[in-house]
Amino acid sequence: MTPESAANSLNQIKRLFEKVNNLLADGRSYLVGNSFSAVDLTFACLVAPILSDHCKYHA
Repeated sequence: MTPESAANSLNQIKRLFEKVNNLLADGRSYLVGNSFSAVDLTFACLVAPILSDHCKYHA
């Protein structure tokens, strides 16, 4: 991993979170539909390591 590839990866993650934030900005609780779905579970599972690392190292 290079500093450039790390910065690119971080930018991709930030863009993804911006998209999800914009999607939920209208007040909805779930990414798709009106109830918890596989999409919500999958997103939560995939971002958990990112968020836990962020909390661990940036607390």
